[in-house]
Amino acid sequence: MIRAFLAAGVRNVVVSQWDIDNLSTADLMSSFFRDSLKGESPSVAMTNAQREFLHSHREDIQQHPYYWAGFIVVGRTDSSAPSPTPVASR
Repeated sequence: MIRAFLAAGVRNVVVSQWDIDNLSTADLMSSFFRDSLKGESPSVAMTNAQREFLHSHREDIQQHPYYWAGFIVVGRTDSSAPSPTPVASR
């Protein structure tokens, strides 16, 4: 499905590589979209969101990569390209 979005002209797609807890996803995506709307590139916004997630869950089970590491940005991730809102997540 990623290939179809990219072929249709979408610059970036945010996808998960496995099923991820809904509450963790909401937390991480909230941070991701906040940074995206501030003009960060999708790859930087995702990195920031993952770091923020880890920092806010220092003392609990959500430190495990299952809860945050499955999200990736596919497509044009260079900071010179405009930062569109990600289109797809699994």
